[in-house]
Amino acid sequence: MNILIIRFSSLGDLVTLEPTFHALHHFHRNDRITFVTSQVGKELYEDTGYFDRIVVASGDRQGQLLQRARALRSELGNPRFDVIYHLQTSRFSHLLTLLLRKDRVVHIAASLWQKLFSIKVRFRPAPELLRAAGFDTTAIADYVRDESHHKITLGVDAQRVESFRVRLAEAGGARPVIALAPGASARWESKKWGDEHFAELAAKLQAAGAQVIVVGSALENAAAKLIQQHADRALDFTGQTSVGLLKVLLSNTDVFIGNDSGPAHIAAAVGTATVTIFAPTGEIHCVKHMPYRGSHVCLSPADGVCKTCYDPDCPESRTCMASIGVERVSQAAMELAENRETKI
Repeated sequence: MNILIIRFSSLGDLVTLEPTFHALHHFHRNDRITFVTSQVGKELYEDTGYFDRIVVASGDRQGQLLQRARALRSELGNPRFDVIYHLQTSRFSHLLTLLLRKDRVVHIAASLWQKLFSIKVRFRPAPELLRAAGFDTTAIADYVRDESHHKITLGVDAQRVESFRVRLAEAGGARPVIALAPGASARWESKKWGDEHFAELAAKLQAAGAQVIVVGSALENAAAKLIQQHADRALDFTGQTSVGLLKVLLSNTDVFIGNDSGPAHIAAAVGTATVTIFAPTGEIHCVKHMPYRGSHVCLSPADGVCKTCYDPDCPESRTCMASIGVERVSQAAMELAENRETKI
């Protein structure tokens, strides 16, 4: 059979869909599976073995939807698909699905006509997708009973992991290795704990014997420099790692500390313990409450400091973030480090 899976979306959503991709791979293990996704999706999943082919949809959103959809259909080679798993629900993904030759479409939520009429439809979990695709209900139930199939687990290339391990050893070989991610989405400044807090934290962790590394995009270069001024042995990886390489790097760390952002999900998905700092967004979004392996801690302001506001621009000068002290974060991280488990 010829299978197509469509999902672009954000980093966090792509990570949390791992159990669904795993289930589709399991039930279609003798079929050819093509995955249409973003560059981020490709980097996350290219070393998992889930897909026979990964096609990256152009990030250029300037063209007409129909023009873009036709171009992507041409890149796919316009084959006939036995089943299309439509996991996106955007106008573009609906149009692409409409243009492709197929025998069956399984929607994760709204179908085309439901989308057109703005009818809200809940997202369907993997077992429902598989039933809609025609798989035997007994086989699905047997699969679901295995608790390991519910865990979010991203595969990592062992050779790439070893190359980073060697690099860290050459830098001094200190353990535990603790990754700091001071960044957050550009539109969510209120999620940031603050570069000064991360710098003070790095100094405390280094004094306790930890090897500190700093991760993030080039936007966090200044934060990394400030951290290195306080912790002279800290290693700066900001702006140097793609999503795929970040996955490898974080698999080498013992503890991840960061704001409520995508890298926390990557760390948890490769089995690294995490400390995630929350304020404007609620702890309900913490990886602790999701089916990840490992130990995870969520830190929020003390009661009465301020309420969860979901405001990207904090109206209270980030009083809530300031109330989460460095000592509290450091203690949580070192406790996780002391109880760390051996990984890859």
